[in-house]
Amino acid sequence: VGACVAFMREHPRAGVIGGLIYPVFEDGRERPGDFGEYAVYLAIRELGEEVFEYSLPGDFPPCGAGMTGPTALFRRILTEFPACLTGRKGNSLASGEDVEMGTIAMRLGYESWYAPTLRLGHVLPARRLEKEYLEKLKAGCAEANVWIDYLAGRKQGGGWAGRWGHLGRGVLLGLRAAKLSVLEKLPREDRELLRWWRMESAAQGRTERFLFRRNPWPEVEELLRGTEFRMSESVSS
Repeated sequence: VGACVAFMREHPRAGVIGGLIYPVFEDGRERPGDFGEYAVYLAIRELGEEVFEYSLPGDFPPCGAGMTGPTALFRRILTEFPACLTGRKGNSLASGEDVEMGTIAMRLGYESWYAPTLRLGHVLPARRLEKEYLEKLKAGCAEANVWIDYLAGRKQGGGWAGRWGHLGRGVLLGLRAAKLSVLEKLPREDRELLRWWRMESAAQGRTERFLFRRNPWPEVEELLRGTEFRMSESVSS
């Protein structure tokens, strides 16, 4: 906590800070050889020992594990901004509400930092390394990343053209997922890849259709234009 407060005092414009997050395997197992392929989905952030600042539109902000920043900023985002991502519900592995919050903070003019002096051991039970769990987790991330890409400025949305574009892309992605589901006579390694593409397309299509129905853009654009929301919090809050 002391290191966090010290960092925020050194960086008064910081809104979201994340640290170095390393895995702690609950059953004492060794790090799997392919762990690097999916570690990011498990909120592992071993990004070196140098401090750096995240920037939009290219970077994703810190994940929720170990995320810190001014309490008043987080509270205000949660109460005033039309968040689209809800996170885990029941057996769902929906994700991204932490990245959504960090992206909103960055869009509002706050800085986002990686501070490796803030270290966190993230406990991973064996079930979270199972293939079925990881596939559901990846699908949840794919579903969330569609909205995050719009919010961060990597994709363009908003307006009537953008809204109907969500519907068109949602339908096309749904059709793509259906088409991929019938390709079963391929070599096993190709079927595995196509199976993931099908899950990803279906997840992204659901988000595009949700954005068409929800149409959050009027509220989003209004809040992002509001200068009174920018840099009004301090480390003391």
